[in-house]
Order: sequence, then structure tokens, then C-alpha cells
Amino acid sequence: MIVIIVGILITLVLFSVLYVFSTFKYEVFGKDLTIRWKLLKYIPFNSRKIHVDNIQTINKFIFKKDTLYPTDIWGNLFIKKGFIVILEKGFIKRIYITPDNPDLLVDKIRRIENNP
Repeated sequence: MIVIIVGILITLVLFSVLYVFSTFKYEVFGKDLTIRWKLLKYIPFNSRKIHVDNIQTINKFIFKKDTLYPTDIWGNLFIKKGFIVILEKGFIKRIYITPDNPDLLVDKIRRIENNP
């Protein structure tokens, strides 16, 4: 039993350290918002594509309001200005993102939404 608990604790610590040293890149290709997660800036870890038509709204992250709801975190918490992407369909409806140039990313997404 102790071995299992120690294994879980080591896994959590390792994941936390890797998350702190991870980077996220957000790109718009065609009609998709692509989120790429890299560990230590160079090692690809995971990616996700979100179809722009599935995006209901994009709002600035407000701590008191947005921490009340379950949210999938695809960005570095508390390091950069964050946004909440609310989706129309899917198991995960709310995604936290932290783009380097948030205004440019939001403008690209809104341009695609307005020009179907």
C-alpha cells in the first residue's frame, strides 16, 4: 500500500515539475485552433484541435468567476493573461488558454467566425 502511495506522489510531483517547465503554442490553421503542448520547450507532449465553429465565446479569464466551473487547462496558470474558450459541443466545454499575443489570436478566430 505504501509503495502505491509513494508511486502516486512521485508521479504527481514529476507531472507538476514538467507542467511548470512546459510551453503552449496556439495557432489558427484554416478553420481550426491548434494548441500544442511541449515539455521543456522542445519535446512535443500533446496537441488539440478545436474547430472554430465549435467555439461559442472567448472571454478574458476572471479568477473569481471562472474558478467556479470545471475547466480544462491548456496554458500556464498565473504567468500570462489568460482566456476562457467556451465550446458548444464536446465533453470539455471550457478551456483555459494563455496565448503570447492574445489580441491577435482572438482577432483571427473572430475573422474566421464572421467569414464562413
